[in-house]
Amino acid sequence: MQRPAQLRPFDLVVALRLTAPSAPLAHLADELAASPSQVHSSLRRLSTAGLLREDQRASNTRGLIEFLS
Repeated sequence: MQRPAQLRPFDLVVALRLTAPSAPLAHLADELAASPSQVHSSLRRLSTAGLLREDQRASNTRGLIEFLS
C-alpha cells in the first residue's frame, strides 16, 4: 500500500508563488531555481492536499491560509 504524499517545504514555496498569476511550468521552475519535474511533483502534492484550485494552476488561498494557521 502506498503512503499518501506528504507536503515538503518546497511545496509551500510553490503554493505561495501561485497566489500571483501563473506561468508555464518551465518558467515557474526557472523562477524558483528548480527543475520542471520538482515543480510538477510539488503541484501534484499540493493538488492532492487540496491547496490548488481545481482545473487551474493557482493556489486555493483559503485552504492555504487555513493550512498555515
